[in-house]
Amino acid sequence: MTTQRTLFGSFLGGLLALLSGVVIDGGLWLWAFASVLSGDGAVTIGPIVHASAMEGSATTVSGPGLLIVPVGLALVGAVLAWLISRRSATGTRAAEPRR
Repeated sequence: MTTQRTLFGSFLGGLLALLSGVVIDGGLWLWAFASVLSGDGAVTIGPIVHASAMEGSATTVSGPGLLIVPVGLALVGAVLAWLISRRSATGTRAAEPRR
């Protein structure tokens, strides 16, 4: 039962972190697009997104880095959730402070 609980916790941690990464990517994409529309010129955010303006229209192109943030956060979230559920399953706690 504890193995299933640990795996389920890891899955949920990874899924929540993946969704957080997608929200962050969407925010970066919208920020780049809004910057171009407000007249700030071309905006490049690493390999994630490139936004530019030409002849009165704005263009936003997503790069291969669009997957970096969600996948990276999913891996970190899954590992953290695994460590937390493994720690709670074994019953280990932080050391008690000395009195």
